[in-house]
Amino acid sequence: MGWLKVLGGLAIVSGVLGYVVGLRDSRRNDEAERGLLAWMLLAWLGVAVLLVAELA
Repeated sequence: MGWLKVLGGLAIVSGVLGYVVGLRDSRRNDEAERGLLAWMLLAWLGVAVLLVAELA
């Protein structure tokens, strides 16, 4: 299950980085705010994967 932890960690990192970059862009463009939800969901998916990997 080590690869599952790596996958979860990558999802968290990419989700948070995408959210931060999207947040910066959304200040200039209201349409970009919708993309923030996808990045936030990716980060939470990474948290869920890490929890499952720890419990399994």
